[in-house]
Amino acid sequence: MRHAPSSVVSYRPAGPADEPFLRGLFADSRASDFAHVPGTDAAVQQIVSLQFDAQAAMLTAHHPRAVHEIILIEGRARGRVITDTTAERIHLVDIAVVADHQGQGIGSQVVSEICQRAASSGRTVELSVWGQNDRAIRLYVRLGFEPGETTGHYLSMRWVAGIDTEAFA
Repeated sequence: MRHAPSSVVSYRPAGPADEPFLRGLFADSRASDFAHVPGTDAAVQQIVSLQFDAQAAMLTAHHPRAVHEIILIEGRARGRVITDTTAERIHLVDIAVVADHQGQGIGSQVVSEICQRAASSGRTVELSVWGQNDRAIRLYVRLGFEPGETTGHYLSMRWVAGIDTEAFA
């Protein structure tokens, strides 16, 4: 099991001034998807920018109450997390960590904190993950998430307090 990062993880609300960082984070997370796309760098950047805009519009439409936060490591923006909370559940809408900080336990810590919040308030945690994102699926399974239905290319996963709280010890 990976240990929590040695650096302190904190959060702050995302705002309009974060858009350049969020665009860069989005592009970074999609780099492998576009590595073999023919065309100029400018054309690929334009496609990625259009996809960022489409994702932002979709998130606003489907999760109007969602909380958008910037993940901070030692006060510097290193990722984002979006959650949508109801009386019954916390929906982990999106989480992303910059590439050079992945594999350091940051994502594990963020998701674990969300699960702890859910457990203390009697909620479940639900998410959907790209079915071919094996790294993320392994993380969620290790943290006690149970796979559910596959819809399109996405796998639904659910965490319920008490099923595997050992992951947070």
